[in-house]
Amino acid sequence: MYAAFAQAVTSPVAYIPIKAYDQGYKVVQELSHGWKEAQVPLFLEGPWQISQIVHVPYDSTVLYIEGAVGKISVYQDMRLLWRGDTENAWIPILGRGSMRLTIKGERGGIVGGVYLLVRSDTQAWQREVSPPFLPLCERSVLKLTPAEALSASPLQQGRNACLAYPFPPPGRIRSVMHARQHKLSAFIEAPQFEIKPYFLYRTGFVLIWAVLAGMFAYFPALRQAFWQGWLKAVSTDPVETILGLVWVGMGAGMSLWSVGKESWLWIFLLTLATESVFFGWFFGKVHWVWQSWLLPIGIVSIVTLLYPHLFTPVGIGVWVIRSLRFSLHSLKFIYLCSAEMFMLLLNIPLSA
Repeated sequence: MYAAFAQAVTSPVAYIPIKAYDQGYKVVQELSHGWKEAQVPLFLEGPWQISQIVHVPYDSTVLYIEGAVGKISVYQDMRLLWRGDTENAWIPILGRGSMRLTIKGERGGIVGGVYLLVRSDTQAWQREVSPPFLPLCERSVLKLTPAEALSASPLQQGRNACLAYPFPPPGRIRSVMHARQHKLSAFIEAPQFEIKPYFLYRTGFVLIWAVLAGMFAYFPALRQAFWQGWLKAVSTDPVETILGLVWVGMGAGMSLWSVGKESWLWIFLLTLATESVFFGWFFGKVHWVWQSWLLPIGIVSIVTLLYPHLFTPVGIGVWVIRSLRFSLHSLKFIYLCSAEMFMLLLNIPLSA
């Protein structure tokens, strides 16, 4: 993660579009700091999210995001206000008062600033018209990393240089580059880390579902296990068992990778192995362990493909449902937990 926490990095000027400037929009609040997860400007390797509670004192207030990189989504409380891929986002706020603003992104970040604009005589932050685009050059002399590109300090070292940026420079960077007569390389340099392309994990989901369709065509037992396996174990031969395990691993791995939680895959596989030993030792139902994940993994993979931000609640939901089904295999286990909880409740008044 490349994020700047120092106040010196944040521009003392809000660079707004010329149309907004001509219409009299002024900055009533600057929101670079105060976010719960990180501060602005920021540039992240994978999915990111920032949120904070903001007091909006006026009606017809506009949330202005300058220097957005990648596709972002903006929420007011639980309502989606805007979603898109643009460098400068102009988003009207609904109503006024205290509200939680949340900004999510698939990759990239906000390398400029976040401001509240309104047509008012009150102005708490300096504003300027966004600087014009920079002249282009073909051969870069100075290549900046994402960490260096968030600050204007490297630009002060020389004049009339051809600079390569990993993202379109925001207003505060362009103003310094104009002052130092720098030029921007016509070829935007790739970041120093690997960013997960959105189309790549979509292709991965198509691949795992194509594999599943092929297995359904040649192995009817797997098709039956997909729809009935989470209720009861279906008899499968060793080849079908191996293919089913491979598909479960592929689906879980692709889902976790697409939302930036690759380390969870080892937890999932360790849980799968532990449950297999437990069910094989006590109930002789090893097949139910992996078959019970076929349908849930399919649901999670579809949700992650369409709505990546819903991965966590949907993943927890299918895990809870499967856990409830798991408890039905061992009524003695439920009785033991109930008795322990009953004893705990009896001891609470005594220890108070």
